[in-house]
Amino acid sequence: MKPFQHFLWEDALCPDCRKEFAGHKHTGKQHGVCYTALYPYDETFKGYLYALKECYDVRIAPVFLFPYIRWFKQMKKRFEFVYPCSSETIFLERRFDPCALILGSIGIETRPLFKREGHMIQKRLTLNQRHKNAQTIQLVNSPNKERVIMFDDVMTSGETIQRCIQLLRPHVKEIRVIVLAKPVFKTK
Repeated sequence: MKPFQHFLWEDALCPDCRKEFAGHKHTGKQHGVCYTALYPYDETFKGYLYALKECYDVRIAPVFLFPYIRWFKQMKKRFEFVYPCSSETIFLERRFDPCALILGSIGIETRPLFKREGHMIQKRLTLNQRHKNAQTIQLVNSPNKERVIMFDDVMTSGETIQRCIQLLRPHVKEIRVIVLAKPVFKTK
């Protein structure tokens, strides 16, 4: 049995927890990039993501995509799922890539297409620093399909996704973006 296979048919969260962690799929556009976000970036989401990425609780991975399994399985037929990678330092510390683990938890196989130089933790960076950090991303493998879905956990500034799209564009016909969550910033 593959890891997480039993979760494909049964939600890992109890009904009360799932109500609290309900999907809220919405679409938008940021800096010319159209995206679909699956959850609000709220305290519940941050708690689950923290448990996965900072506490290394890999058992959390299936909870993010469980409500969307059928949709993802349909998309998998036409698209290759790709994701921006963590830096090598962070990968070696965690021993897993969160996006690959989350996708793999519902049976979507991925392979690394990108490499990131340096070791900067995104959440602590200014917008200018995020832009510079995104420029360290390189495409090291070509996609297998002409249509790709760029999958990421959180889209804040959009710099990482923009850089990955820039690198992918010459190799594919269509790029879609799906993120687990995107913070909503209130404008004045």
